[in-house]
Amino acid sequence: MSTNTNGIATCANLYSLNSGAFPNWNGGLKCPTKAEITAAINSNYTLTMANTNNYSNNQLVKYSDISIGNSTEDIYITIAVTYMPIDSDDKSGRRAQLTISEVSGTDNQFIECYNMSPNTTNTYHHTLTIKKNIPYEFYLNPMSSVLVTGDYDIGGVRGSLNVKATGSPSWPEGESPTGTINIS
Repeated sequence: MSTNTNGIATCANLYSLNSGAFPNWNGGLKCPTKAEITAAINSNYTLTMANTNNYSNNQLVKYSDISIGNSTEDIYITIAVTYMPIDSDDKSGRRAQLTISEVSGTDNQFIECYNMSPNTTNTYHHTLTIKKNIPYEFYLNPMSSVLVTGDYDIGGVRGSLNVKATGSPSWPEGESPTGTINIS
């Protein structure tokens, strides 16, 4: 049976694809079924099978239809927060908070954004920790009596002040995860 990318997956193929996801399948030449693959994957990983073949549990799976992700890997994002003065008579005191909540969990994080002094442009950085392949809800809300406007872009999840956005941030392979929050 062929075991290249166009053939049926073997245990050894899947171990080579991701040894952490299938730690007990080193060297196995057996062709596991969809149910066996699903049962064997380490719970720290996510398994995706292409829908094009609509596999049933007792079917063998084409190697090229399988992809593995690390569902618990933390991503450390550097958030560049920029405050831009609105006009020449700008006063300090504009503040906003970005709340990041894991959709199906209890992980909540907060980034507070504020202008440090009037009539200046401030850029400062925060580190945010999120997990791969997990959706988050983002909400930027004002925290001051002074009028605030704002927007953010966290790995392609975009929103503005007082608008909730839900999504799974992502970045091109090899790029460092970054995000921006702009308030004025």
